Amino acid sequence: MVIKSLSKTPAPLFQFDAVQSTMDEAVQVWLKKKDELLAQACGSLLAIIQANEQVAGRGRRGRTWLSPTGGLYVSYLVRVPANHDPKSHQLSLLTAVALGKALSEIGVPYTLKWPNDVLINTQKIAGILIEHVEPGVYCIGVGVNIANTDGLVDLGYPVSVMEMGAKLTHFLEQQLAQWLQEGFEKIRQFWLEHSWTKKVSVKVISGDNVHYGCYDGINAEGFLLCTLANGKQKTFSAADVSLQQTNQKKHMLNEDFNDEKK
Repeated sequence: MVIKSLSKTPAPLFQFDAVQSTMDEAVQVWLKKKDELLAQACGSLLAIIQANEQVAGRGRRGRTWLSPTGGLYVSYLVRVPANHDPKSHQLSLLTAVALGKALSEIGVPYTLKWPNDVLINTQKIAGILIEHVEPGVYCIGVGVNIANTDGLVDLGYPVSVMEMGAKLTHFLEQQLAQWLQEGFEKIRQFWLEHSWTKKVSVKVISGDNVHYGCYDGINAEGFLLCTLANGKQKTFSAADVSLQQTNQKKHMLNEDFNDEKK
C-alpha cells in the first residue's frame, strides 16, 4: 500500500499482480463499486488501480504499450464537473505536468511532448492515456518504464515503482485541484517551460495528412500550434508530432503548403 500511504490520498487503492489493462480494470472497479466510491470521495480522485504487469496494455489510437514487470502501470478514476467536461483533453497535459514534477523530485531531467508523452533526452520514458467512462467520470492511465529495459534505473535514476507511484499520485491530486480551482493557464505555462524549444522543426501527422513546420507550443486550450512553411499557423487538436532532423529541413522548405498525403 505504499502508493496510498506515501501520497496520503484518501482514494482507495486496488492492486493486482497481472491484468489485461489497468484501464479495463478501472472500468470494472467503477461498475462494481460506483456508489461506494462516490459516497466516500472527498476530492476529484475516486480510485487508484495499479498492476505489476499488463498483458494487453494500450496507448493512444489502439497502440500497444509493452508492460512487463518492473514498470509503473496505474490508472486513476477521476470525476470532472460538467463545466470542465469540454476541457477534458487537458487531463493528459496536467497529468504530464504531475509526472514531470514527480521525476524532478528524484533528479530526472525530462521533456514533455504533446499530447501525452514524457521523454528523457529523445527517449520515451512514459505515456498517458485518457478515456471517458461516463458523464463526469474519466480514467487516466499512466505507464512509466522504471526497472525494465531502458527504464529509469537503466538510465541511472534508482527509484522503486511504488515510490514513483506515490509521487505521481501526490502531484496528480495537486494538479487536478489547481485545474478545477484556477483553470488551465498555470499548468499550460509549466508544461511549455518543460517542452521543446519553440521554432524547432517538426513533422505532424493528422489523419491522412502529413505537415511540416515549426513548433509554436500549445494554445490556451492545450492544442498544438505549428507555423507551416507558407507562414500560416495551424492548430491541431489531435495528431502525432515528432522532431525533424537537420537533413530533413530542405524537404520541409520545398513543400509549397507544407502538406502532403501519407
